[in-house]
Amino acid sequence: MKHHAYLFEAKSIQTFLLESGRLRDLVGGSELIESLTGKLLDEVLARVDPGETIRFSRRAGGAFYAFSESPEGLDALMQLWSLVVQQSAPGLQFDHARGTGENPLNAFDDARRRLRANTSFVVVTRPLAAPVALRSPRSGLPAVSLDKRSGEPADAATRAKAASADLSTMQLMDRIGPRNMDLTWRNWPRSLEADDEGGFPFVGEDRTIALVHADGNGFGELLRRAREAVTATPEDFMKVFETLSGEIRETTETAVQQAVANVLAPNRSDRGILPARPVVVGGDDLTFLVRADLALPFLQAFVSAFESASRCAMKRLRKTGLEDLPDKLTIGAGLVCMRASQPFHMALDLVEDLIQRAKRDARASAEGASVSSVVFHRVTTSLVDDYRDVLARELTHHWDGHDFIQSLGTYALGNPSSRLPDLDALIELQELLQSESMARGPTRQLLGLMGCDPVQARTRYRRWREVMAGDEKNARHLQAFDALLGRLMLLGEGMVPSTLALPYERGDEGGRSPLGDAVALMAVARPTAENSPAEEEAG
Repeated sequence: MKHHAYLFEAKSIQTFLLESGRLRDLVGGSELIESLTGKLLDEVLARVDPGETIRFSRRAGGAFYAFSESPEGLDALMQLWSLVVQQSAPGLQFDHARGTGENPLNAFDDARRRLRANTSFVVVTRPLAAPVALRSPRSGLPAVSLDKRSGEPADAATRAKAASADLSTMQLMDRIGPRNMDLTWRNWPRSLEADDEGGFPFVGEDRTIALVHADGNGFGELLRRAREAVTATPEDFMKVFETLSGEIRETTETAVQQAVANVLAPNRSDRGILPARPVVVGGDDLTFLVRADLALPFLQAFVSAFESASRCAMKRLRKTGLEDLPDKLTIGAGLVCMRASQPFHMALDLVEDLIQRAKRDARASAEGASVSSVVFHRVTTSLVDDYRDVLARELTHHWDGHDFIQSLGTYALGNPSSRLPDLDALIELQELLQSESMARGPTRQLLGLMGCDPVQARTRYRRWREVMAGDEKNARHLQAFDALLGRLMLLGEGMVPSTLALPYERGDEGGRSPLGDAVALMAVARPTAENSPAEEEAG
C-alpha cells in the first residue's frame, strides 16, 4: 500500500508581520499566522477530508506535515490550501510539496526533496501593480483599499491583517499566558502610543523598544536522529515525529510562560498592560517586542526556562527510542534596541544577522558543547545596516594601525564555563559603572574614551585609574572593575586588567572591549535617581 505526504511551510513570517511597522497590523498578522495551522486549517479539512483520514506529524508555527494512505484527500488539500493561504494571507511566502512512498517515512523523504527543490521558485505576489498605481506608503505594495482608521492607502496584506485583529479571539495570547495568571488580550499592548487605550507601557518619555528573536540550536540534528531512529521501523515515523514536534512546542511555550510570569507580569502598568508584544511563538522559534530595559532579563528568563524544560523533554524523547540526544537544547538569540518610531522591518534583517553570528560563535567556542548565546545592538543611527557594517562603521576605531572594537560581540547566556564572555558579567559591569558612587566625577572620563585619539585615551585612562585608586571606596570599585574585565576579555599572554594601558584585550594595541556594550546597556536601563548621571553620560 502506498503512503502519501503533503508538506507546507510558511517562509519569512517575521517579515510578513513587521512589514507595515504598525503594532495593530502586527497584532492582526500574528493571529492570522496562528490561524493557519489552527482554525483555518480545520475549516479546509472539513471540506476535503470529512472522513478524517489525514494525520499530522507536525502542525504548528506556520507549518504542517500531513499524511494519508489515500491520495485524493491530500491532493484536494494541496490544491485548496494554496488558494486559501494566498487569499487569507496575501503576500505571505510559502513552500509546499507532495510525496509518495512505500511507508510514511519514504513519503516524507520524497515530499521533503520536492519541497527543497521548490525553494528556488518565486511566488508572484498579487495583485500585480500597474505602471501607474497607488501604493501603500508603509510597505510600497500596490494599494487595494483605504485604511478605515487612518484613511491612507492599504495593501492587500495589511487589509488581511486588519481583518484578523479580532482581539477577543486571540489564540496566541492563550498559548503564552501563564496558567496561574488571569491574562487576557486586554493585558497586551495594542498600540505604540502610550496615550492610547491599550498603549505600550513605556517608562517616562523613553520610547525605546527591543526586537528579540530567538531560535533553537540543533533542531535539524534532532530531526536527523529521529529519522535514523525510525529507519528500521518506518511504521513508527508518525508517532516519533509527532512526539518530537509536540515536545519542542511544549518546551518553547513553557519557557515563554515562565518568562512572562517572572519578568513581564511584575512590570505591568497601572492599567495591567504588559510591557511586551509577542510576534511569533512556534516550534523552537520566538520573536517578541519588549520594552528595552526588560529585553535582556526577558531573554535570560526564557533561555533558562527553555534549557530546563528541554532537559525533561529529552528524557521523554529517549523513551521513544531516540538515541544520542543532547542533555538539553540551547538558544541562539539576537536583540536590537531602537526607537519605537523606527520601522520594525529595518531591524529585522539586522536581528537575523545577530542570530547567525551568535550561533556561529557559540559553535566555534563551545568545543562540542551546545551553548546559548546572544548578540545585541542598540541602534543610534537613522539607517540600519547589516551587523558587519555596524561593527566596522560604528563600533570600531582605527588608532596607530590597530583596531579598537567597542564590543565583545557574542555573549554566553547562563554558561560561564563557555569560552564566550559571560552576559551576567557584562550586566555586573553595567551596574557597577551605573551605580551612584561610580557614576560621578572621573568615571565620566572612562565612558568618554571611545572618541579620543590614542594619546588622549591613554592619558585619560591612566589618570582615571590614579584618581580611583587614591580613594579607599573607589579603590574597591576599581578592583571590581578589573575583576569584571578579567572575566569578560581574553587577554594576551601575561596581561592582567590592572596593567593594561587601555581597557582592550591587547591593551594599547587594540582588540575588543566590553565598554561599548556596557554603555549600550546603560543607555536603555530604566532611569532611576541612582543611575541617572551615568545614563546622561552614556547617551
